[in-house]
Amino acid sequence: MATYEHVQGVDQVIKNLLEFPVKFEQNIVRGGLRAMAVVVETFARPLVPVGHGVIHPGASASLAGTLRVSTGKTGNQVIARVRVGNRRQGVFYAHMVLGGTKPHRIAARNAGWLSFGGIFRKYVDHPGARAQPFLDTAFNASKDAAVRAGFDYVTERTKKLIVEQGATAS
Repeated sequence: MATYEHVQGVDQVIKNLLEFPVKFEQNIVRGGLRAMAVVVETFARPLVPVGHGVIHPGASASLAGTLRVSTGKTGNQVIARVRVGNRRQGVFYAHMVLGGTKPHRIAARNAGWLSFGGIFRKYVDHPGARAQPFLDTAFNASKDAAVRAGFDYVTERTKKLIVEQGATAS
């Protein structure tokens, strides 16, 4: 019959190895995706259209002021997004800028009036607006830089996590 010796610290090493994939997903993958999204956001910021027809009179923020990066989980997938628009700040029209609009009628609500430069109307016919897909442009222009930033982040954090796991196993 064979005899087994108990090697001190094996339990801690096994525990660290089991925690490794969870920490990797929670911290490193999410951070890498965020690093990639920040590069896209940086490319997008100067492309955000400004000027007539883009700032809504009731908005407390500009379209560019609502450009932001967020991360989260959808099911088992960790995701990062670059978002624009914020309804609470009055910037509800981001999708109209990105995708454009067809010609449409804008009517006053609750039997009120629309006012444009001192002219009052019950409705106006909007000619439509062409799409300005600045996020698509930024994504396409920044793909290589974003992948490089994400890879660099994941490489550095993985090295750090391995060192931390090794230090706690000792």
